[in-house]
Amino acid sequence: MSRSRRLAAWADLSTQNPDGTFYVAACEARRPGSRQLEARWTSLEAAKQEADRLNSEQGLSHQEVVETIASSMFEHNAGWRSTAEAILYGENGGSAPDA
Repeated sequence: MSRSRRLAAWADLSTQNPDGTFYVAACEARRPGSRQLEARWTSLEAAKQEADRLNSEQGLSHQEVVETIASSMFEHNAGWRSTAEAILYGENGGSAPDA
């Protein structure tokens, strides 16, 4: 029996639309990216309350929400991480500079 996926929801200044309304964003632990709920709220406080309600319905604590968002951001940025060798010697495994 598989456990259903849980999404952590949040709203902050980064979730403001060009028209001044706000949306609630959601992400899944260890999965890159986030999705935007279609509803719009006229204030940041109302969007935050909706995010809190959604998280509460799933039984997520504030700490679990923070950890879920962080793990999703980590996975999202995985493609941008490089090894020390790639940074020092080039992405194609170039040779080390002469000492």
